[in-house]
Amino acid sequence: MSAQTIDTVAPTSLIQAIEKVLRSGQITGEDRQVLQAIGSSEHSFSSEEREGIQALRDRLQWGWLQVVD
Repeated sequence: MSAQTIDTVAPTSLIQAIEKVLRSGQITGEDRQVLQAIGSSEHSFSSEEREGIQALRDRLQWGWLQVVD
């Protein structure tokens, strides 16, 4: 594995994925894939996860997240 910072390592939970995107202010194609994979699994979302998902949606809608590929 090449030298990577903690922010470039794939997160293992939905909360980690959300926090990574919110911290960086950017959402990459890889971030979208991770979020979609976790979100499409048979998983009941906690209130914290639902709040995080809403925060991502809001920031995307308001243009506060940069979409990068």
